[in-house]
Amino acid sequence: PFPILHFKELQRNHKIYKYATEYITLDTETSKKGLIDKDTGEYTELHGVVYQWAMKLHNTYIYGRKPSQIIDTMSRIAEHYKLTDMKRILIFIHNMPYDYQYLKWFFAQYDPTMQVFAIDNHHTIKIDLLGFRILCSYKISNLSLAKLSESYSEKIVINKTKKVIVY
Repeated sequence: PFPILHFKELQRNHKIYKYATEYITLDTETSKKGLIDKDTGEYTELHGVVYQWAMKLHNTYIYGRKPSQIIDTMSRIAEHYKLTDMKRILIFIHNMPYDYQYLKWFFAQYDPTMQVFAIDNHHTIKIDLLGFRILCSYKISNLSLAKLSESYSEKIVINKTKKVIVY
């Protein structure tokens, strides 16, 4: 079961969009695999694969092993919240252009009319899919993932020498 989400109206270009007040964070783990040439010991037919992923929506964690499961999860979320081009949930991916190279075929299967905004090759800023807007948290914040977590963490000082950081 997915959490209860609230949607807020936002007017852009004389159109009213509804965006969820909560957002999704998505991360993938990737690897390269291929065949090894017996003579040279070099990889041939090298290609990259997503072998694990996780997303968080409010306090709900969802994870899987295949990129097709990401699309299945997005479809279920879109169906559950009745998402459209005018009603969306934001998805933040840190260093999204890298992950996009592994996921673009799957995104195209989910929504063949997806719109991609990039400022250069491998510099994707946003992707609009049916019911979702995917953004690069690295490009938006210009912070590493560690610094981003640190800057949005709540710091609680116990005494003058010891700090407890809650992420």
